[in-house]
Amino acid sequence: MSLLSSLSGQISQVRDGGLKIVFRKLRTLITYLFNCLFGGAIVLVASLARPFITIRFGSLFTSRIGHLAFNMDNYLASRRARNSREWGVFKTDRHISNLTIFEHWRRQEHLLISNVAALPFFFLEKFFPDSPMLISYKKELSYETAYDSLCSTSPSFFRFTAVEEQQGKKLLSDFGINGPFVCFHNRDSAYLSFFGDDGNLHDFRDFEFDDYRLAIESIVRLNIYALRLGEIVAKKSALDLPLFQELTGSKRRDFFEIYLMSKCLFFVGGNTGFSNVARIMRKPQLIVNFLPFRIRELTIYSENSLFIPKKLYKVKEGRYLRYREMNALPYDIHYKGDFFADHGIRIENNTPEEIEDAVLEMHSRTEGSWVDSEAQQQLQNQFWNSLGDEPGLNLLHRALKSTISSTFLERNRSLL
Repeated sequence: MSLLSSLSGQISQVRDGGLKIVFRKLRTLITYLFNCLFGGAIVLVASLARPFITIRFGSLFTSRIGHLAFNMDNYLASRRARNSREWGVFKTDRHISNLTIFEHWRRQEHLLISNVAALPFFFLEKFFPDSPMLISYKKELSYETAYDSLCSTSPSFFRFTAVEEQQGKKLLSDFGINGPFVCFHNRDSAYLSFFGDDGNLHDFRDFEFDDYRLAIESIVRLNIYALRLGEIVAKKSALDLPLFQELTGSKRRDFFEIYLMSKCLFFVGGNTGFSNVARIMRKPQLIVNFLPFRIRELTIYSENSLFIPKKLYKVKEGRYLRYREMNALPYDIHYKGDFFADHGIRIENNTPEEIEDAVLEMHSRTEGSWVDSEAQQQLQNQFWNSLGDEPGLNLLHRALKSTISSTFLERNRSLL
């Protein structure tokens, strides 16, 4: 758009809207100039200080717990790998999805989380987007960072103070949890309905919590507590078992939820942001109902994790897609519409039996007692070979030692 046509459009808006539009545009202009002036001044001071101290500016998406947990974990791991003593200064969203995680990041060395950072961040992003002073979302914060690093194999940055440890132990006692436990979580539409979504369709990730019924019954028979976590849920579970507790709704607390994730044997959930909390604790994860099936994205989870995908049925062809076909689907998170329905694909959730098998397998793997049979090892080899040279494959399977459930492969041989 030319300067002349842009100016003409502005004049037209003022003529149609009157003084109200004039004041609104004036306020916008003043805000813009203020951000440029003071943002530029902060950047100038940081540049002059660079021989003595390195200061960089970034944006932390605090309104989603996955971003709050994972993005900062990636940045800290990246900084550690570079052996950098730089100061990271981050702006935030208005909403803080979990205060315990947020306050913990604020305790990290050489880290400042303050909305003052919004000024220099705006200035750099607007005028110097390639500046080394700008912390890159794609290269240092996002899941793509995991392709080139081993964040989840490095020591956790998360440490509770002695007072917090005492508080956590008291809460365990108050809730009568006096033995080992496994944490369970499912995705439904309730959370995003309450806080608002990002405009992208993710309902295909949903599944019912009571699909865990057989798995929880088996875990309880092993004298292990099964704990349901989640801030807002669509409906309470129908399960009524002595060692099962639903710690959602009024029973949920930011601190207790994070403390439980840090102390559990392992975590069971879908590929949601909440699952990334287990990653920052370096806890093994069983990712059930994994969809979209993009194998490289599994590198964002903890090492020694396990996964089972949803199945995809091609309606016109009357058959299930194989793993390599699911992995090759051109899914885009920003696709406007129902990607799978628009491509003639029906989604099938994992069955309670598949989940039960995978949970028991996960338990054996975390105990160190699981050994693939010869037939299972052959299926594992077939699975990994079928995916070819997919980015992230070696990192996932060899470095992180994460894999697809052997029992799931046995139940679904036709998908190979």
